[in-house]
Amino acid sequence: MKTCRHCGETKPLSKFVKHSATKDGYVSTCKSCKKEKYPTTDSQKQKAYERQIKRNFGMTIADYDEMFEQQNGVCAGCKQPNNEGRFNIDHCHETGKVRGLLCGACNRALGLLKDDVSTLANLILYLNN
Repeated sequence: MKTCRHCGETKPLSKFVKHSATKDGYVSTCKSCKKEKYPTTDSQKQKAYERQIKRNFGMTIADYDEMFEQQNGVCAGCKQPNNEGRFNIDHCHETGKVRGLLCGACNRALGLLKDDVSTLANLILYLNN
């Protein structure tokens, strides 16, 4: 028997996935809680995504779709359509305000530059030389 770290229920070991790196040889979260945390079907993934954007950005899917339409279905940075699935929701890390939808490359670039406008301006000058 083992107690699930997530739901707190004590269950038989058969309800846990084996894991050789743990002391008792089993993961700390039961299979049903793990399935809840890591959705597998498309509808479960969609619901998990909806919860995530609501929690992280205060947005609904309708808000996302409206922003997507306002951007004409292209990245706010490079103005290209996204071939990787959904756009990333870009936000200011200081204020939490959502700025727009970015492709993965533009989102990573801003993150690597730490949203520093002067660094970006210096890079533009560098590229123009």
